[in-house]
Amino acid sequence: MKSDSIDFNLVINNLNDVVSILDKDFNRIYTTPSIEKLLGYSPEEIKSIDHSKIIHPDVLKKLGVVY
Repeated sequence: MKSDSIDFNLVINNLNDVVSILDKDFNRIYTTPSIEKLLGYSPEEIKSIDHSKIIHPDVLKKLGVVY
């Protein structure tokens, strides 16, 4: 099991895409480190950025997020 965890961490921390894990209120609880290379924000900084600033409005509508 520990090997699977290490492999997952290796993959998730070296992605060229951004993956975020959100809680039920759409707050980011984890974002891959690639966010910094792609959008210029650290994973910690992105937690305080409004979704509407970085996610297309059509996607927000599909998720049921209203701004």
